[in-house]
Amino acid sequence: MSKNSVIFDLDGTLIDTPRAIIETFTQTFLTMGLAAQKAEDIRATIGLPLEKAFSRLLNLPANNELVIQCINQYQLLFKEIILPKAKTLIFPGVEDGLATLSKQELPLAIATSKFYASADALLKAAGLRDYFSVLVGADQVNNPKPDPEAGYLTLRKLNNASVENAIMIGDTTHDLKMANAAGMRSIAVTYGIHSLPVLRSANPTWIADTFTDVVNIIAEAFQLKKIEAVIL
Repeated sequence: MSKNSVIFDLDGTLIDTPRAIIETFTQTFLTMGLAAQKAEDIRATIGLPLEKAFSRLLNLPANNELVIQCINQYQLLFKEIILPKAKTLIFPGVEDGLATLSKQELPLAIATSKFYASADALLKAAGLRDYFSVLVGADQVNNPKPDPEAGYLTLRKLNNASVENAIMIGDTTHDLKMANAAGMRSIAVTYGIHSLPVLRSANPTWIADTFTDVVNIIAEAFQLKKIEAVIL
């Protein structure tokens, strides 16, 4: 087993869920009889745990009963709106890239702001779950991203992998700040939620425009042996 490890964010990094997430939030507010929210305001909360997202959008404490009800409704709609289209939302190059990295026996993990059950269901629906030996959701930590707790827990589950030999990949400053706080290197992907200037503000180690770029950066950083990309 490699001493190196790679941790991925999920939404906006592996799977192009932002538009579907906005649709699910919008339908949640409609179902709950609440005022509609602007799409850009919803988009700005993607990457945060649901309780923080709804808290911000509703301007209520995270433990408010209405926030909790919205989370429950969202999770029901998530199964109806997002899961059925999961396979069609995978970013270009992700399946081939994960297969290539797995062939190198490189431990792969997910650290996400989604709850564990939702992330697990999404990965399974997309056909990607088997690539990841570890999955850490926001409900498994007391302090979600950008706090480093999720990063530390992921590394512990990866047989106590070291921060020095870990790379975090994400599309938001929440991912990058978590990596920085934990002391690990990071790759910012520009095809997700946050713009390049915003990503640069979090000081990523590398910047990638495509998932193929991500794989190439990882290969160079870990000096992986040259292999042909796996085409699925």
